[in-house]
Amino acid sequence: MTDDKKIKGTEGKTDFIRLLNIRFDGAYDFLRVRSVDLDLEAKTVSVQIGVPYLGGKDLTEEDKKKILSFAIEILPSEYTVSISYRKFGVDRDIVFKLIKEYVNKYHRAYSVLLSSDNTDIVCDEKRVEITFTVVKSVGDLFEKCGLLVGLKEYLDSSYDRENAVKLEYTDKFIISETAKEEVPVVIDDCYIEIGALHKLCGGEITSKARYIRACKTPQSAICVTGKVESIIAKNSKSSGNLYYNFTINDTTGVMRCCYFTRKAAKGPLDILEEGSEIAVMGDLQNDSFRGGLSLIAKSVSLCKINYSSILSDEDLRRKKTYVPIKAKPLDITTQQDIFDFAAEKPSYLTDNVFVVFDLETTGLIDNGVPCKIIEIGAVKIVGGVCTEYFSTLVDPEMHIPEGASATNHIYDDMVEDAPVIEDVLPDFLAWVGNAVLVAHNGDKFDFIVLRNVAAEQGMTVPNRTKDTIVLAQAYRNVTGRRGQLNLRVLSKEFGIELVEAHRAYYDAYATAQLFIKLCDYVDPSRIG
Repeated sequence: MTDDKKIKGTEGKTDFIRLLNIRFDGAYDFLRVRSVDLDLEAKTVSVQIGVPYLGGKDLTEEDKKKILSFAIEILPSEYTVSISYRKFGVDRDIVFKLIKEYVNKYHRAYSVLLSSDNTDIVCDEKRVEITFTVVKSVGDLFEKCGLLVGLKEYLDSSYDRENAVKLEYTDKFIISETAKEEVPVVIDDCYIEIGALHKLCGGEITSKARYIRACKTPQSAICVTGKVESIIAKNSKSSGNLYYNFTINDTTGVMRCCYFTRKAAKGPLDILEEGSEIAVMGDLQNDSFRGGLSLIAKSVSLCKINYSSILSDEDLRRKKTYVPIKAKPLDITTQQDIFDFAAEKPSYLTDNVFVVFDLETTGLIDNGVPCKIIEIGAVKIVGGVCTEYFSTLVDPEMHIPEGASATNHIYDDMVEDAPVIEDVLPDFLAWVGNAVLVAHNGDKFDFIVLRNVAAEQGMTVPNRTKDTIVLAQAYRNVTGRRGQLNLRVLSKEFGIELVEAHRAYYDAYATAQLFIKLCDYVDPSRIG
């Protein structure tokens, strides 16, 4: 047999596991494909799957039957498939996954402080040793909350070997790579308008449809639209279930799609034919069998495509490109005069993650002037310490009234090249995550504006909120101290430097410091 008839390799290993987990909702994400042997002459495919020595993770005979059936289903029908299994030891990726699993489960507030950048893992047949490099104040928090001891016990339950969890100290925060300054990546933010949606399968499609030609890399949960160019229905050789291979064209490109059903006949896409206009939501994956990319469909709807919303090449060249806004780390040395790291912090402050933010706008709510966001400034608090900040100007796509500019000193020429809120808001809310939102006068302004703008984009902001004006009033009631509740007065009272009032980042940073100070006097969990 010639060498080109028998191929040993690793291509498609990751794709097989991805497809497997799409079908079975992530049930087998702990598996690794160690090798794939393809014999073109004998038409056989042999796959060796590694099962890690991971606590509570193993395969039953039923699991193995499911995996084999799935492999037979997605491979060409003329090939005979065999799968073997082999236990393998720990590696760094598996241990780090176990660390994140433990921290997210038992100490979620500190997950942002742990990343591959500050976690050193040594593992061999005899031991697993983990070293976290953190500032002294964070290390003290880890010790106090029992994270180190708990993580060691968690490792002990998974690996029967010598396990150790240690700390090393540094004088600077080490933030995850995603928070560091990066070379901006310019992307085309182009969408196709679709309407008259009629669901055929899966969930309701509410996302905007991307240009197919812009979908060049694997990604999850994307929506595309187009006319059906071809569609073929087949039955799986192993399960007998129906699946569809089809292609769509949106005039910017063509995309291959695949939809798996759990029925043997009369599938939901039987009504589709060449020329049908559809919207498809799913995961874009590398197709190791046909090459290129294929969309594994989860939802499909009939729709009407507004072709006039597809920009020409000339319009695309004129279109403002968006540089994604990245959070940046706050240097701990700038906070030494703000916090006493040796002091014990209130549990509410250390047990939750907070994002303190401020919005500058073109006007107030319901005063006859459109209330468009022109600047967002925010600071994240983890373990009672400010760790990151998010700051950007925003183009309101209108003239900024002179009254607003007189207050916040933001003028039309300053926002001319800034991104629009439709681009910025998803980045901001993704960074916020499930954090508690904090703002000064937030109940009457910032929280309302943020939710209104999100609603205009079909998003919600379900986060818990705390207004520092409400907390400051409670502080005055407790201490008997009198005075105004505006940010400038309170900052002066607590010795907080307010660098430039009515600019979003500086107001947010001052509010973050104020919030931490107020937590020493009042319990926000009992207020508002």
